[in-house]
Amino acid sequence: MRSFRQVFLSSLYHRLWLFILLIVFCAGADAGERAGGSLDVTVRTRLTSEPISVSGVYVALIPRDQPPSRTAVEAVVDGGVKWHDVPPGRYSLVAVAPSFDPSFRRIDIVAGKSLQVSMELQLRVELTGKVVDVSGRPVAGATVCHPLVVMPALLGRMSNLARQKALEYLRTTTDDHGSWKLAVSAGKASSLLIEAPGYGPAWVTSDPAKRELLPVTLRKGSSLRVVTNRPAPEFVLTLIPSASIDTSIPLELQKQVWAREATTTVVESRH
Repeated sequence: MRSFRQVFLSSLYHRLWLFILLIVFCAGADAGERAGGSLDVTVRTRLTSEPISVSGVYVALIPRDQPPSRTAVEAVVDGGVKWHDVPPGRYSLVAVAPSFDPSFRRIDIVAGKSLQVSMELQLRVELTGKVVDVSGRPVAGATVCHPLVVMPALLGRMSNLARQKALEYLRTTTDDHGSWKLAVSAGKASSLLIEAPGYGPAWVTSDPAKRELLPVTLRKGSSLRVVTNRPAPEFVLTLIPSASIDTSIPLELQKQVWAREATTTVVESRH
C-alpha cells in the first residue's frame, strides 16, 4: 500500500505534466494563429499552343490598403516564385516582364494555408519609329519613353525595384540613325514622350493599327542646369510657363510632365 507521500508526489507529477502539455498546446495554437500562409506563383505566356515560363519577371505582393511602393514582398524571378510565412490579409499580386503587358490578381492569404496562383502574360507588339530635326537629320540619343517613367508623381508610387524594371522596358533611346523600337500593348493607342538634349520635347500617340510611327521632328530648345548649395537627392523641379507655349504635350499633362527628378550640381564653397 502506497504512503500518503507517494500518492501526493504521484498526483503532483501528473498535474505537472498536464500543466506542461496545456502550455505547449496553447503556445502551438497561438503560433498557428500568428503564422502566415504560403504563396506559390507561376508566370507563363502562350507564344504557342503550350504555355511556357517567362524569365526576368518582376513579381510583387502589395497589401490592398497600401500604395504600390509599399510591397509586402517582391522579387525578379524566372518562371515563378514561392513565398512562405506571408502575413494573412488581402493583397494585389502583380507580375511584370519586358515585352509583356502587366498582369494583376487580387488574392487573400490565409494563415496556415498554401495558395497556388498561375499568371499568364500577354505579349506586346514592337512599335518602331525615327526621330529627326527640322532639317530632316537623325537625332541620335533621343529618349523615347512611356509617361509612367517620366512623372515623379507616378514614379514615386513604385518601389525601387519596380522602378528599375519599369525603366528597362518602358524607355529606349534612338541609335545613330535616329531609329528606335519599343514594346507597346497590342490593339491600344500608346502615348510616348520623346526628348533630346537641346531640343523641345514631343508628345506622340500611336495608331493601334500600325506598327510604325511617322518620323517625329524635334525643334531646337534649351537645357537647364540646376545648381544647389548642398546635395539634394529626390530633388523635383517643376517648370510652369508664364504664358501659353507651342508644344505637343497635352495641356492637362504639362505640369506633370515638366515636374522632374532633377540631377543637381553642388557649388563648392571657396574660402
